[in-house]
Amino acid sequence: MNGLASALLSLAHSLFGPGFCPGDWVWATSAAGALVALLPPIGALAISIIRKGTGNRYDATTLSVFGAIGLVTALILPWLLSNGVSGVFRAARAGGKSGLTAAEASTLTSGSCWVDTQKEYLGGGPNVYEVLFYKNNAALPTFVYVAAFILLPAGSLLFVILQGRTAFRRGPKWPSRFIWIPFAAMLAFSVGMEANTALHFWLGFLPFSVLGLIPVAMVGPPPWSVINRSDAPPRREPEPYRPPPPSASQMQPRPTPPPPPPVNKPYPKTALAS
Repeated sequence: MNGLASALLSLAHSLFGPGFCPGDWVWATSAAGALVALLPPIGALAISIIRKGTGNRYDATTLSVFGAIGLVTALILPWLLSNGVSGVFRAARAGGKSGLTAAEASTLTSGSCWVDTQKEYLGGGPNVYEVLFYKNNAALPTFVYVAAFILLPAGSLLFVILQGRTAFRRGPKWPSRFIWIPFAAMLAFSVGMEANTALHFWLGFLPFSVLGLIPVAMVGPPPWSVINRSDAPPRREPEPYRPPPPSASQMQPRPTPPPPPPVNKPYPKTALAS
């Protein structure tokens, strides 16, 4: 995964990597967080477009599609990229294969302000879990990390929830969980990042999660015609007409036919007749 993460870092460094305090790669880490923050809005945007045609119809097909979009854009890709960015700096510090070019890796040895070398600052030190639950020798005071790792992810989660609610306007709220529950899981799974890398990553993530609401809101909700069509019960074919059975008062017994007339049988002649 370092290859994709290093490509993301190189792109972020080319887009925003100023050379002033605390360092170009520190700023590039925040820019990488901003780029990753675009993934959940992309998923919410795709769901909004799909609901233009499906409305509030939630069957096995639509639920599977929405669930897959949420998993990919709010959990899998953000988690792989965020941990990959941390892995790139960790590999660069250890002298391993980081995925960065030689020219890019050479600039990691510089630093300014409280950062001696960016390679050591971003690739060394304790991870998020160790900073929150154990004593450590981190570059910044512990309360800075604790406040940052509570406020920044919580704020990002809040705006991802709003993105999901916006994508599912004019409908029930529970489908928005397809977006924000995977993102909450991503927050829990990212505690293995280096603390300094995670700090600057989330500093870039939060503002762009706020801006991500804009394109989702611009798509607009599904039209009412689609909503009403999806909420209407399925049309049933009318049953063929069957006449009701006659009541007991209407049922009259059939008249019994009269007995047939007697047949004249020939009698034998008697002595008187002869």
